[in-house]
Amino acid sequence: MSESKWYPTANILNDEKVLVTCGNTSGNMDIYDIATDTFATMTGDTKHFPNLYPGLHLLPNSVMVYSRTGWGSAGPGGFATADNQTAFFTFTGASTGVWTNIATASVNRCKGMSVLLHSCTPPYLRIMVMGGVDNATNNTYEILDATTLTPLSTWGPSTPFPEASTEAYAAQCCCPMGMCLRAEEFRE
Repeated sequence: MSESKWYPTANILNDEKVLVTCGNTSGNMDIYDIATDTFATMTGDTKHFPNLYPGLHLLPNSVMVYSRTGWGSAGPGGFATADNQTAFFTFTGASTGVWTNIATASVNRCKGMSVLLHSCTPPYLRIMVMGGVDNATNNTYEILDATTLTPLSTWGPSTPFPEASTEAYAAQCCCPMGMCLRAEEFRE
């Protein structure tokens, strides 16, 4: 690796490589090649994530989407830096690419979670973000149509969950049946 990574996110890419991304406002993205057991620094990495564990999703076309979720800082009394800027990284070569921002979102989803949703009908790819550090909106979710991303792409409206629960520390995963499972940590 080009440097140590503090609370990174690692994503397996479509070509048997792993993208390792630092989550502490600075640092480079690195590509780990499974076949050669080597690292290469990703050039074109101009985005620095303000929070730990940045929420990244790999689309089938090898575009990486930053969902603006992350964990904030670690330890007691940790804080979360607001980040309403979603972006996507287009790979232009084996270790090169470029970040492109989409329209700025209105809700802070730091300490929220995100999940990539696949569908057999349009929209084929969506990203759902939910919860977050803000008590006024942590009982809501938003959806981004990620089928075709451009700088004009926007998140859908902030929509309340039907049961009006808070999702400040939610986790979610997609099940094979096309359903999304959501779990939350309840705090009083």
